[in-house]
Amino acid sequence: MDKWYDDSNLDYSIFISSRLRLARNLSEYPFSIVLDQSHVHEIIDKTLNAIKSAPDEFRFINIDDISNIEQLANFEQHNISQYFLQDKNPRGFLINKNESLSIMINEEDHIRIQSICPGDNIYKAFELSDNIDDILSEKLDYAFDNDFGYLTSCPTNVGTGLRASFMLHLPMLEKTSQLKNLIQIISKFGMTVRGLHGEGTQPMGSIYQISNQITLGKSEQDIIKNLRNVTQQIIDQEIKLRENALKEKKLEMEDKIFRSFGILSNCKIINTLEAMSLLSDVRLGYCMGLDVPKFKFNIYKIMMNIQPGLLQKNYGRRLDETQMNEARADYIKKML
Repeated sequence: MDKWYDDSNLDYSIFISSRLRLARNLSEYPFSIVLDQSHVHEIIDKTLNAIKSAPDEFRFINIDDISNIEQLANFEQHNISQYFLQDKNPRGFLINKNESLSIMINEEDHIRIQSICPGDNIYKAFELSDNIDDILSEKLDYAFDNDFGYLTSCPTNVGTGLRASFMLHLPMLEKTSQLKNLIQIISKFGMTVRGLHGEGTQPMGSIYQISNQITLGKSEQDIIKNLRNVTQQIIDQEIKLRENALKEKKLEMEDKIFRSFGILSNCKIINTLEAMSLLSDVRLGYCMGLDVPKFKFNIYKIMMNIQPGLLQKNYGRRLDETQMNEARADYIKKML
């Protein structure tokens, strides 16, 4: 097996994670955007009662009961969405012990089930989400139409209500500006490319989300299969660029990567964007088999822990911008 596909060490893989999300609404209530307060609380109560049948133990978190820092940290960890973070209605989310499963209640839809698995594990993510969906559907009456499928607040989710995505590290496609052309091509196949934190966010550290846009008229299996085929073509292009760079510009690449490592090792302050870019360089060095000094932990985990919310949460207090840049530099050096 090619080392770039080796899931035994996910830090060496182009694949970072696989995500599967199911959007569901309850038939007896209007969509979330026009819900009144009594309906909001009823949906929360009904969902909490239904989840009791699940084999996993879930913890419910009322969004208003946690600090702004904790809210931001959960967004950065992909437990909740940007829409969920900004909405003002009563809402909360369920999360299991290992944080592989989360359920947002009263987001854009009444219920959004989400599973995230490390590496190339989209079928496992689907299995986890689908199992929870089956458990909830035994006690909840979903809004479903025989012609259209599951009814959702946004028309693009009508049908299966399924959004599948891969999180990929694509530094060479980004550096050679070929990603823009690929984005235009894959859009013709009903796919879209988003930034690190999903819709409406910018890429950082050459990390991108590839996901389906069309759910109507396709089965869950067809959506996942199509996503995998398109993603495989993107990965093939990334690998080809890496191989060409090793043949033609190995010395320049090594110099760039070791310079990045040197800055990370010695900086006193560093902002998120610069740190993400430098960590991406070092991760690329690992993936290409270059003799880069090793970090103690998975680089993607470091990338997540230097985001503003998680950084402040781990430090246990609110930090201003200068303090965050100093804390970020200190944290990265401790990981070397």
